[in-house]
Amino acid sequence: MLSAGEGENAVFVAWPKDGESQLPKLDPRETYRFELIQEYQRFPQGGLEGIPAGHWRSELIRIEQKDRTLYDATICRIHQHQMSRQTVPISYGLPLFSKEYLEELKTRFPNANSAVLGGCSVSPDSPKYSRSFRCERCMQEERAWEEQNPRG
Repeated sequence: MLSAGEGENAVFVAWPKDGESQLPKLDPRETYRFELIQEYQRFPQGGLEGIPAGHWRSELIRIEQKDRTLYDATICRIHQHQMSRQTVPISYGLPLFSKEYLEELKTRFPNANSAVLGGCSVSPDSPKYSRSFRCERCMQEERAWEEQNPRG
């Protein structure tokens, strides 16, 4: 999580899930342009008994320096294809994935993003959907892998 500013002007940015491997080293003496997407996220039970209704979530999309793009979350790092931002279901509970699936997820279809993991705590008013960048090629690769490796 990256934060900047204070009070009402504070901005909290969700760092990419695999940001350590993708993000370039930034020189603090240089000037960069950060592009963000901001979306409002509702909290379960929000608005009740002093619980805030939600908050604005900022997601890092692009880092540029002069005329160079240093990082672009809209491009699949495996297939180098432009991704589209889509609505995907949120899956609650403890997910069980095979070791093989998790390996393929990292190397073959990291941006299939078939669902967003929502954690173990769920209530009737928990959000059902989220937004995520998805790569068409990753989605095809994931479907092909699932066809070749049916769950028993």
